[in-house]
Amino acid sequence: MRFWSWVIAGLLLVTSWSVVPVQAQLPTIDLNKVYPNLLNPNSEDQVVAKCILLDGNCLVELAVTKADKDNRIETIQNNLNNISEAYLKEQNAQLEITIEKQVVKEKLQEPETTPESQSTVEEAIEEAVEEAIEEKRSPKLSVIVNQEKFDFLTVSEQDAQLKGVDIETRADSIREQLQAGLEQAKYERQVKFLVRQGLMAVGTSLAILVISLLIYRQLGKLEQSKEQLISSNSFVSGTILTRLNQRKLWNLREVQYRLYQLAIMALLGGGSLFLLGLFPYTRGIQFLIFEGLQIPFRLGIVVLGTYLLIRLSYALINRSTSALAQNYYLLNPEAITRLQLRVTTISGVTRGIVTVSLIAIGMLVALSVAGINIGPLLAGAGI
Repeated sequence: MRFWSWVIAGLLLVTSWSVVPVQAQLPTIDLNKVYPNLLNPNSEDQVVAKCILLDGNCLVELAVTKADKDNRIETIQNNLNNISEAYLKEQNAQLEITIEKQVVKEKLQEPETTPESQSTVEEAIEEAVEEAIEEKRSPKLSVIVNQEKFDFLTVSEQDAQLKGVDIETRADSIREQLQAGLEQAKYERQVKFLVRQGLMAVGTSLAILVISLLIYRQLGKLEQSKEQLISSNSFVSGTILTRLNQRKLWNLREVQYRLYQLAIMALLGGGSLFLLGLFPYTRGIQFLIFEGLQIPFRLGIVVLGTYLLIRLSYALINRSTSALAQNYYLLNPEAITRLQLRVTTISGVTRGIVTVSLIAIGMLVALSVAGINIGPLLAGAGI
């Protein structure tokens, strides 16, 4: 016995000695190489499209970096606010939009050098080239309201590339959009337009009220049906087939109940946003609500969808397992007891597996909706 103990210990020692060098040579995973944007993201220099708003509507899209260190969007938005205030305060204000060529100076790129070009003369030439500048003429839009001039924006090459056109065409397009937007803003402040929108708001409110009452009535019926199913003796003490059918019906009623609740929430929320969008004075609030509740709304949809899928799966499981107990009356009492235990076990285990799976999927979808990259998480789970 002692001999075999020494043999086993020796084998373990030899195995450990032989594995350590091999283990030291195993490749390691560098997360910076696999996911370069995970640990050291460089998203601040990413060019994105952002809107300049007029009465809560997107007037024009401009290209800026994600960080927007120069506060370009904020500056242009303030310029537009000053222009619209000056133009809208007078009914017969004169509007003129001009495009001027503004000189923009940019440094040339540094030329590539070779190891041989290290002389003093060549270094001086390179420094001179670095300090050289290139002049570009970018269109600058200005607005004249009653002979008062306001600066609006300077069109950049990135703005033109955003729409796939040249810079002059982009400047003309922005001028047309600005002209149409300001004229539309003045039209929407006329009494005739406001009265028409007010009548539309009253009609919409009445329709929302009537539909809400009908949905509330249906919710009351579903609530009573659920209570009747739970309070019935067969829901707890009936036969296995009866209990499975009762639970299936209850899960279906629960899904219908939640869908009606979702419908009334969508009706009230969507109707309120629609009413806010009818008037130029409240359209900005609508935009802020859209921006602020975008992610919470998506997360709520994911949570509710996961819950409804779980309830539907419970109904399907009860329907499937009830098929096993359809011919229970042909069995003796002992066999019926074993069948009930078997069906109950299968139903419970299946519900547990489905619940955990759907919750895991719902969490991944929620993370993705919230803007979190789940690619590394899925890759790690795959490893």
